[in-house]
Amino acid sequence: MQIETNKGIKLLLRPIFITILLVFSLISCVDKEKKSAPIIKDGVLDLSDWSLEKDGPVYLKGNWRFAWGEFVEPSSAENIWEKYKDIIKVPGVWKNEIKPGMKEDLPGPMGFGSYILEIKLGSKNSDPLTKFGFFYRARIASAATILTSDGKKIIGTLEQGKPAESKANEIPLMYSRIKQIEVLTTNSILIIIHVSNFQHKSGGLWQSPMFGTESTLYQQSDVKIYAGVALLGTLLIVGLYHFILFFQRKEDQTTLAFALFCVSIAIFQITVMRLGQSLGFGNHVDGFQFFMKTGFLATPLSVLSGAYFVKSMVPGKLFILSYKWFIFPMSIVFSLISMSVSSLTLFESTNLFYLYIISCFLIALCHIAHKSFQKNKNMHTARLLGTSLMLLISAVIYDMWSILTTQDFLNLTPYTFMILILMQSGIISGKFAKAFSDIKLLVSKLEDQEKA
Repeated sequence: MQIETNKGIKLLLRPIFITILLVFSLISCVDKEKKSAPIIKDGVLDLSDWSLEKDGPVYLKGNWRFAWGEFVEPSSAENIWEKYKDIIKVPGVWKNEIKPGMKEDLPGPMGFGSYILEIKLGSKNSDPLTKFGFFYRARIASAATILTSDGKKIIGTLEQGKPAESKANEIPLMYSRIKQIEVLTTNSILIIIHVSNFQHKSGGLWQSPMFGTESTLYQQSDVKIYAGVALLGTLLIVGLYHFILFFQRKEDQTTLAFALFCVSIAIFQITVMRLGQSLGFGNHVDGFQFFMKTGFLATPLSVLSGAYFVKSMVPGKLFILSYKWFIFPMSIVFSLISMSVSSLTLFESTNLFYLYIISCFLIALCHIAHKSFQKNKNMHTARLLGTSLMLLISAVIYDMWSILTTQDFLNLTPYTFMILILMQSGIISGKFAKAFSDIKLLVSKLEDQEKA
């Protein structure tokens, strides 16, 4: 018995070791010899020693000039630098960002302001700006103006919703676009971004904007879009397939549980991709509220259907009790909260949502780990399910690390989630195939008995 237990523990630890190795291998893949990108200092980014064509795009991170409570009008860099001397760190949010140069009151989570940056291109980027692009995402509503540093010519504008000085006039939109800069030969440009927030618990530029060649920015954006679309398509197709399987064999609850899980994740993926707003739907306050609340609602629905799937695939008394008395009632509570309160209240309650998700996930993971080395008919299923979850965790950890360190990253989460979906679909299909084979064998034995 002790030998079997030790063997089971080794088999359980195997995917964990694979996960750890995968995370470290992904992190080690980052090119440590890659040229260090310049950082913004006092609102100025010097690219005189950086080629956007050869060295790649740059994250516009560092200390931007900042004007709180004012939408700065286009002017020359000299005039703006003389008037606006406060600075703010990007990326960062108004709620928790430290402003070392701020003379006035610190910004709160609600309000509006202007981010200002001068980019000195230098001789390595002396070609006309026909190939350059600018990409950024503000928290809620923003509008960027790109102009020559002397303030005489506007060479590009980019709007994400409509920033305003009051909540009544603001149109929130959390959807990123790439702006091609107008044809112009210059060695210095000025970027002014107006940002407002009256819908979220924290405002500001929460991701570093990017500046580089247009083709490179579109390539990076397209990869993320294609990955999101591929994941959405996989979820919808696999979900429909398992709905059909359920209607053909209604006594098997596993197919129904997995179909519901796929549909719930698909709804969440639609909100994450901002698919509705990118297609022009809901580009107003009510539309923003609807999409945000739908995204929050998809969270407890995904947790509930995912736990239902685990319960159906790898049943166990303790997990069934946990599902009945904790996961199910808490999912109902969070679903009702998502439908009944405003999106601002939901944003302020994100920590509660995180706690709920992590608690349910740990309960399911402990159950799967226990079943992985418990010798029974569900042992192999539990191991496959556990391995796919470990791969997904690896990708999530890597992507979070990449975002926090503003490194170039592969966005692995959608791909590993597709692997998880396809693996579980394969397990269910394998069970169906085995059941069909057992029936054929039983029929064959009955026929032999009748002949005898």
